[in-house]
Amino acid sequence: NVRFETALQQVTSTEKAQARRWFLSEKEGFTPDMEETFRHWHHMHYVCKNITGRLAKLVIVLVILSGLDQSIMFHTGIGMYRHQLYESTWRVLVFIHGRTASLLILLGLWYLCDSSRDWVLS
Repeated sequence: NVRFETALQQVTSTEKAQARRWFLSEKEGFTPDMEETFRHWHHMHYVCKNITGRLAKLVIVLVILSGLDQSIMFHTGIGMYRHQLYESTWRVLVFIHGRTASLLILLGLWYLCDSSRDWVLS
């Protein structure tokens, strides 16, 4: 955070940067090297921070939501309504397969982030 504050002071300290722009004036004088440094800092401290925990919560929410959706589908009989693309007997199977596919994608991403952090950090 100190490095960002220092970079921000360097950029905004010149009168030239403040005089030319009234909108996004802090961008004036921001060198590509400073931009890359800030981008790396932001990636490490906000994107990668506790990414496995966030993915775990996402998986749990998806499982709960899928269970809730499926119980409502069976309780109300929505699963037997007609559909434009396929027969009503396939509706529940399409729902289950769609949710299972999204859950497997999230589980795979969670496993990759937890087992090999190198590709996330780079």
